[in-house]
Amino acid sequence: MIRILILILVLAGAFTFMIENTEQTVQIRYLLGYSTPPLPVYQLVAGAFIGGMLLTGLLIFPEWIRMRLELRRQRKALQRIEEQMDRLRPPSPVMSSRDREAVGEGEES
Repeated sequence: MIRILILILVLAGAFTFMIENTEQTVQIRYLLGYSTPPLPVYQLVAGAFIGGMLLTGLLIFPEWIRMRLELRRQRKALQRIEEQMDRLRPPSPVMSSRDREAVGEGEES
């Protein structure tokens, strides 16, 4: 829930920035005399924001996959251990019908 609120606040701030900076332009100059045509500031900032999100996603994705595989291995190991424990537990005593009737009669009184 907190992540959604933070995301909404960041997107609202970015949207407000874009609305307030539609008229200002920037020209980016590279090495060797290359440059971009004049761009609105909000396009540059939005492009950097989206590029950063994509780069972050690409950097986090391999670790996320690794953690999912580890979680799957741990769950399978836990399931195997629980099955072994169930096999090693002594069987629970089974009540005979006479014992069940005695317990049932005791509860009715």
